[in-house]
Amino acid sequence: MKNVQPNMIILNNIFGANSHFAVLLVRYKFLVIAGGGFTALTCFALLIVNIINFSKSGSNVNKRSMASTGIMVTLGCMAVLGSFASIYTLIISFI
Repeated sequence: MKNVQPNMIILNNIFGANSHFAVLLVRYKFLVIAGGGFTALTCFALLIVNIINFSKSGSNVNKRSMASTGIMVTLGCMAVLGSFASIYTLIISFI
């Protein structure tokens, strides 16, 4: 895959001439990507743990309810993380 670098001219047009946010995105791009990756891996690990707890719940209604709630919350967090990643990608590679 080709690595796309952010275009500072486009970012300056979007966020203003001397935008600190545009400089922050360019300068700390690795930390943003690493933080998102760590968060995604953590969400995936929690999803696996909740699926295991759901399978171990057996006929216990309370444990099954807690595990299914955990699965739904984890999937919701992964969806929000995916939307943030999409927005970040659109900002970085605008047009």
